Amino acid sequence: GRLGSSFIMGSLSALIVGPCVAPPLAGIFIYITSENPGPIITGALFLSLSIGMSIPLLAYGTFMGKFIPKTGKWMVYINYLIGVLLLVVALFFIDRIIPIFSFNSDKSQIIFYEVKNVEDLKSQLSLTNGKIKLVDVYADWCLECKLMEQKTFKDESVERILKNYQLIKIDVTHNTKIDKELLRYLNIIGPPAYKFYNKEGKRIQGFTIQGYMNSKDFNNHLIELNKY
Repeated sequence: GRLGSSFIMGSLSALIVGPCVAPPLAGIFIYITSENPGPIITGALFLSLSIGMSIPLLAYGTFMGKFIPKTGKWMVYINYLIGVLLLVVALFFIDRIIPIFSFNSDKSQIIFYEVKNVEDLKSQLSLTNGKIKLVDVYADWCLECKLMEQKTFKDESVERILKNYQLIKIDVTHNTKIDKELLRYLNIIGPPAYKFYNKEGKRIQGFTIQGYMNSKDFNNHLIELNKY
């Protein structure tokens, strides 16, 4: 009932919801760093995120308090339900590292050349072999990277197209100084990320992928890329 206590509760709530805000905030950062849309669009993105978060909370705190049912025995069953859902989510993430719902966990048969440093990467991109170049930024601890290997890259259509590409992999598992230099050179926050370069080694604008993409969408992405 006092402004001071409300301010303190709001400050603590901001810390609690921090992890929930991280995914959309990371998405905005990835878009800004990859597309460089300019200060106006950048400011609008952050403003829309703040408005989108604040208005529902204000509306809930102002109008919905009296409509929320009181706690009782039914909350015990809600706890059970949430516990089961959390276990399902845990199994879902474990399956990305150690497949437990799939009997076929083999990696794709396509072969990537693993670069060691920026100079090695520049050397590979400068090769005049008449092939489009795909740079795959990977890490062992990256769940989405594992999913790309086990699902997307094993798709027959994707494999067939990528066999005509020059495939380059950057492993940033250990996050060493050299790994950070490679990420800065590519202007990438972290894995998984996929950048495409033309036959002359110049980056193809608008085709960068940040994050997981299923086999169907990735295949369509490659088809559009081949028209470039």
